[in-house]
Amino acid sequence: MIVVDNVVAGYRTPNGLLKAVDGVSLEVRDGEILGIAGESGCGKSTLLKLLYGSFSEGLEIFSGSVTWHDADGSRTIDASDFHKHWWDLFSYVPQGSMSAMNPLMKIGAQMIDAGSAHRTIDRAARLVRIRSTLADLDLSEKVLDLYPHQLSGGMRQRVLIGLAAYVDPQVILADEPTTALDVVVQRQILENLVRLQRSRKNSIVIVSHDLGLHFQIADRVAILYAGRLAEIGTADEVLRQPAHPYTLGLVGSLPQLGDKRPRQGIDGRPPSLLNPPAGCRFHPRCARAMPVCSQVEPELVLVSPGWVGACHLLKEIA
Repeated sequence: MIVVDNVVAGYRTPNGLLKAVDGVSLEVRDGEILGIAGESGCGKSTLLKLLYGSFSEGLEIFSGSVTWHDADGSRTIDASDFHKHWWDLFSYVPQGSMSAMNPLMKIGAQMIDAGSAHRTIDRAARLVRIRSTLADLDLSEKVLDLYPHQLSGGMRQRVLIGLAAYVDPQVILADEPTTALDVVVQRQILENLVRLQRSRKNSIVIVSHDLGLHFQIADRVAILYAGRLAEIGTADEVLRQPAHPYTLGLVGSLPQLGDKRPRQGIDGRPPSLLNPPAGCRFHPRCARAMPVCSQVEPELVLVSPGWVGACHLLKEIA
């Protein structure tokens, strides 16, 4: 289990601290698929980097903590040491299947190399695992003798998932795993992911702005807005009956089969994370904003067991 406890993280810029994740608390539970959703720039990918312990490009944790705890509670690892357990406890599926792989190495060599963290597993055993994982992803083992440019976009993405999964990590973190793929290929990849997760009983965290993706496969969904948690609960609860006006706006903008009415988007644009508005960060765009919304930051309020939202309206209802 990964525990994010009141984390403030981001980047130092010439104009001040950019808090891409600001006061977020959540858990990644054993054996679940957790979806992280929100508009571009809301902090999704930064949060995923924290869950992976990837502090590149100047990312820092200013306060709070991110820790991993094993099932029996006998071991705790801080995010600053997560990198020691990459391809062991944690693995990562990045955006951009073409740029994520070495164009000068065949697929097989890259997958073998990724498993080198398992020093107790020899090359032959790794090949057995690789072939088994490729079969689970509906890929022929012939792809092992090909270069990345010889594969279609969907095949490259499945190879990346296989690369992350064959080492049997406890947590797979996927950043927009179906971006730029057509809907048929997206569905195939999602089915592959779910099949792998169910058979290997690991946890998966998926970052995507696509709410339909989360509804199809996620157990729980966390909605981020301007670096803060708007709400988190089961996918069925959050996406069928949104508690937060922002989530309601996201769901309301989605096209629905058979519904020909014009979709209503959310007016305005997300605020700058260098200078966010006081109070609720969504209030300048919220049609239901009250005076208190521009003055006081809303606390997370219990909507139902396991489902919380950060909105003053919820506090009034409670």
